[in-house]
Amino acid sequence: MPMEAHEFISKKGFGLISSYMTQQGDLHGSIAASGAILHGYPQSVVRGEEMLRRLGEQQFEIWEEEILYFDPALEDAQEIKRMWSREREKARRLFATGFVEAYQKHIRPEDERQKRNQEHEERMQKLNKEPYEYETDRPLIRQKIMNEGSSVARNEAGALYPQVFRTRAEIEQLGQTLCGKQLARYDYKPNYTDDKEEFTHLFVSGFVPAYEQEVAEKDKQAGIKPQPTTSTTQGATLTLKQVERKANEYVYHIELTDPGHIDGVQTAEVVYPLGEVEPAQAFASAGYAVSASDSTPSYKVIVPLPTSQQQKGARLYVRNVKKK
Repeated sequence: MPMEAHEFISKKGFGLISSYMTQQGDLHGSIAASGAILHGYPQSVVRGEEMLRRLGEQQFEIWEEEILYFDPALEDAQEIKRMWSREREKARRLFATGFVEAYQKHIRPEDERQKRNQEHEERMQKLNKEPYEYETDRPLIRQKIMNEGSSVARNEAGALYPQVFRTRAEIEQLGQTLCGKQLARYDYKPNYTDDKEEFTHLFVSGFVPAYEQEVAEKDKQAGIKPQPTTSTTQGATLTLKQVERKANEYVYHIELTDPGHIDGVQTAEVVYPLGEVEPAQAFASAGYAVSASDSTPSYKVIVPLPTSQQQKGARLYVRNVKKK
């Protein structure tokens, strides 16, 4: 809606013009950047700061023409008009400054996203140019599919942060959706796509932890602390304090309280190994050891599985059980 110059100048006063005009420039710069991203990126994006400033000044003139008008019926219309003429150059400069800063701020994340996509495409092209004789190595194929899921996850989470998914179900669903797009890349490699269900499983297995790790790293940079997850059943409370995803294992740090049944608060690490478990470890019994620097017993419990299930990543065990 048009704004009366009288209201803008006399009521707001020129004491507020600096912040107001900068805000108007910021608003128009954001709108212009969004339009450039949606319609013809990157060709439609203005890059040079001088060109951006001129564009901001043009937008100011459009704003002035469409928004600001002078009511000739007011007694002090001529005085108001003279006041605006005196401050117009300052207003134009402030508007253009806000416009440039907002435009660059909104274009930067899209530039980073496009850069990530380009790097990903280059990695894929390099992968696809590898000699075909190596593509018959099944373990290597499985690892490459998981790596592909991890790469896509980091790219997706990094580009969209902080508008990211947080729950495991949402992340898995996103991974499955993006996996469908990746399958088309391997149509000419039957060794990859002969079992689409396995491809999806491997892709999502690599996607989910990488996505969560990327979000956790971004949260840490932003100063956002992870919230512990707590569950209570029959008076016993289990709290998941932290998750560490390493190259060879996932470690879940937990706290357990059960008043009247367990003395105090017990802490432990639940470990999900990703590599092969040593044969001797598979049948180890529960035990404990006392560290020289800590008189509190530290327990390590191995939960063996039937022989048919003793495979990579299929064994869960608890270690470093301590009283807090």
